Amino acid sequence: MRIGLATIVSLAGLALASASIPVSLYGLHEYALRLLFLAYLADVLDGWVARRRGEASELGFMLDRAIDRVSQIIAPLTLYASWIRGRAPEEYYILFTIYFSIMVSTGFYRLIYRRVTTLEYFHGLPMFFHAGILITSMVSGRVIPIYILYLGAVMSIAPIRYYRRGRSGGPSPGVAPRAVLLLLLALIPYDNRLVTGVSTLIYYSLIAYLLAGPLLYKAATRPAQPQSG
Repeated sequence: MRIGLATIVSLAGLALASASIPVSLYGLHEYALRLLFLAYLADVLDGWVARRRGEASELGFMLDRAIDRVSQIIAPLTLYASWIRGRAPEEYYILFTIYFSIMVSTGFYRLIYRRVTTLEYFHGLPMFFHAGILITSMVSGRVIPIYILYLGAVMSIAPIRYYRRGRSGGPSPGVAPRAVLLLLLALIPYDNRLVTGVSTLIYYSLIAYLLAGPLLYKAATRPAQPQSG
């Protein structure tokens, strides 16, 4: 395997996401969040680099998916588990530990056994939902109702098609805006109303996607009705 620049960027993202785990366990939640945002920045850039340099390959795609299991599942779950200590009752923490185990198992099951045969839709609720709702809940200072987390776990396991933007399978638009946004999130202070408000908006948008994603997919793929007359 030739180690290209895209692979180096991917591995840098893995290192950042992995570093956030001990940092969060040590109680430095804000620094762990910043490391995660930098890891997501690397995730945005590695695909762009691969396409620009002609390094895109099936092996690189699988490496990216494997790294996502750390950055989108293990790291944010660990961070949230550390963050809710003292913020939620012990019963919640026990139920979250079970959810933690389910999501790690589901993530690696999907990596190994659920092949990505098309880019027109997500095979079940995508893993980024869980990372997104965990992170936005922390930034906005709210504890997620446990039934939301369990519903998300069920929908990630179920073979249900979820709406996916850019269903043609081409490169995602807006690499530069997403990269700038993630860089800002890694640098700006979080204790202000703007960041809290935006995080709250994204939090509820993710819940709406959890509930309406399959309906959006059906609406997007519904054949056009022939016009009469």
